Amino acid sequence: MRLFMFDDRLEIWSPGRLPPPITLERLGYDQFSRNKVIARVLVELGYIEEVGLGIRRMREEMASLGLPEPECREDGFSFVITFRSISPREGIAPPVDTFRALLERCEINDRQYRGLHYVRERGAIQRREYVQLMDVSKRTALRDLSDLVEKNLVEPSGGRGRSTAYRLWETGA
Repeated sequence: MRLFMFDDRLEIWSPGRLPPPITLERLGYDQFSRNKVIARVLVELGYIEEVGLGIRRMREEMASLGLPEPECREDGFSFVITFRSISPREGIAPPVDTFRALLERCEINDRQYRGLHYVRERGAIQRREYVQLMDVSKRTALRDLSDLVEKNLVEPSGGRGRSTAYRLWETGA
């Protein structure tokens, strides 16, 4: 399962499609369990109240908060549910995270995103710090950092080789 949090929504991606008797139109109305034994045990232990209650409860909670109904879709081999939030009030713009936008457009990876925030907070990062923070090889760290240099997001400074530090590019993000 993957969870994506955006300024205006929360998306939960679950691997696999809906089981055959369930359709997007009937989701929350029909009941189905992929594993009836596990479902029965969970009901008996009090972890769930009944099979099929979750989607209905989500819809009710969102409505009680004045939020739009959850949006459900199948995307390739995943089931996706999206919870939208209230749009920002007029005149109040949410803070812009240019690094998040690059991540969402798949122009940088998650490690690079975290590395850019580290540089923003600390002023610079060296390859050995990147290796430790991201738990990657020296080669992967160099590839990630070189890619950020090519994209004019960071610039090397403070020497060559192991002593090179990477800072945010002056006219970059």
